[in-house]
Amino acid sequence: MTIRRKLIPLKRYVDYLRFQMRLRKAEAEDRNAQNDSSGHAVPPARLRHRVHGKLDRADFLRVGELVAKDIRAHVVRSGRSWESFSDVLDFGCGSARVLQFMLPGNSHIKFYGTDIDEPLVRWCQDNIPGVDWRTNSYMPPTTYADETFDFIYAISVFTHLDESFQDAWLKELARISRRGAILLLSVHGEHVMSYQRFDERQTEQLDQKGFLFVEGVKGRFKLDGLPDFYQNSFHKPEYVERVWGQYFEVIEHIPRGIAGHQDAILLRRA
Repeated sequence: MTIRRKLIPLKRYVDYLRFQMRLRKAEAEDRNAQNDSSGHAVPPARLRHRVHGKLDRADFLRVGELVAKDIRAHVVRSGRSWESFSDVLDFGCGSARVLQFMLPGNSHIKFYGTDIDEPLVRWCQDNIPGVDWRTNSYMPPTTYADETFDFIYAISVFTHLDESFQDAWLKELARISRRGAILLLSVHGEHVMSYQRFDERQTEQLDQKGFLFVEGVKGRFKLDGLPDFYQNSFHKPEYVERVWGQYFEVIEHIPRGIAGHQDAILLRRA
């Protein structure tokens, strides 16, 4: 075993301890914080981190509002208006970082949110009324009937799934979306790839296939608290067109379309 391989478990343990210290500090700050003056709901620090990857309260709200604006802006590029939607699903809703900013001005829409993480969904049920909140299993099906939704969005979901999970959920989203429905899903595109440290084998796979799934920390030291299968995936436009095009019409691939970071994939259910 090389020195580097010996040091990796130690580093992960140190990172874990440092995170626990930052988490305790954030929890203490939450207890002393006044209610958010904007009127938006802010989940506890641990649930915030699980969705946002950071503990900062203000940044959680800032990014959620920004992503909601991006989604609304991109949807009109499909030729549909918000007035044309009646049933909208946030797939992988987390702790409503985005969904709570979708609600104002859309009283004609029934909103739904679903996620694999029961504590997150339970927090949403307790703190954000007027939304149909549900928990889904790791793999399909969901509890929704065929052709329930005319708009579905999923932010930071397909960025973390391998191909078996990806394909299963694309098929399920096709089942529960209506004919002509619009979907907006985010992926890690060229921008995110540009600052990754891929090895030679990973680079070759990404170049040849257009898709790469990278596994990192698992088990106790996985700081996001999510299942081990939830890692990092990377998509090139040609892969999305070839593979996702089997389920949906690919309307547009929008580089850095989500908060200037992830790419937005705009789709239509045939």
